Amino acid sequence: MNRAPSHSASAKFNARPSSSRKKLPAEKRSDWTFKTNERGRWIWQVTHSDGTHAASHRGFLTRTECVADATRAGYVAWIPEAERRTRKQGAQ
Repeated sequence: MNRAPSHSASAKFNARPSSSRKKLPAEKRSDWTFKTNERGRWIWQVTHSDGTHAASHRGFLTRTECVADATRAGYVAWIPEAERRTRKQGAQ
């Protein structure tokens, strides 16, 4: 019978008392979800770091419209660096 080696011995050897562990910072970001509803319309939902929820009040024909509405509600869209450069050059 082949068994994988147990790591319990090394885990005990490397274990630190819980008092010496650093606490991880609380998650501060909100969790945004974009999806289509049963009618095929785009909707957004968000769970904030404090546990509160919010959602779009209506469905949208396109994802772009949905993201624009979410942005008005606090969503921050990540823009790839190449696109940021293009936008910045066009604004000058």
